[in-house]
Amino acid sequence: MKLRPAEVPRWLANPDPGIVVALFFGPDSGAVRDGADRLTGTVLATSDDPFALAAPAVDALTKDASILVDEAAALSLMGGRRVVRVRGAVDGLTPSLKHVLDSPASQNLIVLEAGELAPKSKLRQTCEASDRAVAVACYPPEGQSLSRLIDAELSRHGLSATPEAARFLAESLVGDSGQVRAELDKLATYIGGPGRVDLAAAMACIGDRTRQSLTDLAYAVANGAAAETDRTLDKVLAEGVDVVPILRAAANHLRTLHVAKASLAAGTPADQIVRRNRVFFKLQQAFERQLRTLPTGRIAAALAHLTEAEAACKKTGAPAAVLCRQGLLAAVQVLGKTPGGGTAL
Repeated sequence: MKLRPAEVPRWLANPDPGIVVALFFGPDSGAVRDGADRLTGTVLATSDDPFALAAPAVDALTKDASILVDEAAALSLMGGRRVVRVRGAVDGLTPSLKHVLDSPASQNLIVLEAGELAPKSKLRQTCEASDRAVAVACYPPEGQSLSRLIDAELSRHGLSATPEAARFLAESLVGDSGQVRAELDKLATYIGGPGRVDLAAAMACIGDRTRQSLTDLAYAVANGAAAETDRTLDKVLAEGVDVVPILRAAANHLRTLHVAKASLAAGTPADQIVRRNRVFFKLQQAFERQLRTLPTGRIAAALAHLTEAEAACKKTGAPAAVLCRQGLLAAVQVLGKTPGGGTAL
């Protein structure tokens, strides 16, 4: 069965003993690892058996289906449930997993960690369809989930953020939950103890390089510069940023331009629009040039490509980095048709 995101924390703290398989999967490798860690710790919290945790290699399990079946039924020396933790789980485990789910002798907990699995993945489908299994999809935090993660991690360090700092952190922190936690750990070390995080401290410590790289990418897309977009995308991906924040950074810039175009058409001076949007001074000329030359219709068409690419990254199961690149370059192709100079309203 599937667990909804809101159900996951409560379930991890008090897992159903009737569940014998828990699958954590998705592009957020930090959340996958964290979920598996928390569940393992909950189940083994009262165990005195040093052999209560097994971690067989996935290659051995795919070659010999009996290994996982035997591990699922093996008795603990000291009583209680054992945990069998499998990292890098793949569809090749499905046949042995079905035997585990169908066998009444299976009483231990199999914890599977996997990367992205398409909706048609046999491993994912098997876990989602069984009453003796749970499947937890792990995606990079965003929106309210990112804000909750930030609040929880700061609280763990005895910290809280001012409204301005909280907004900055929510806009600046990108990547999977593990990367977000690492950045917040760095911030806590910088603060040096319990207290209040203000905007200056947050800006001094958090994600400047990645934030700048995403801004560079967004402006390259809006400039219709294919080679620069391709090169900057490689840089951002190498920094470990997930494809969804990458696509959204470009889309957010285009949305800002789209709204600004309406203000320009209504008679608002361009320099006033630039100030209103708090454009960084080094980017003001580029922003104003894009504002004047990019036609509204082409901005909307480019946005549609980025939105479609984000949906495809989440649903199709195709390599997300490839889909991200295709979406960005499709937007570049639309925007690159705009002639330079003049005003295109």
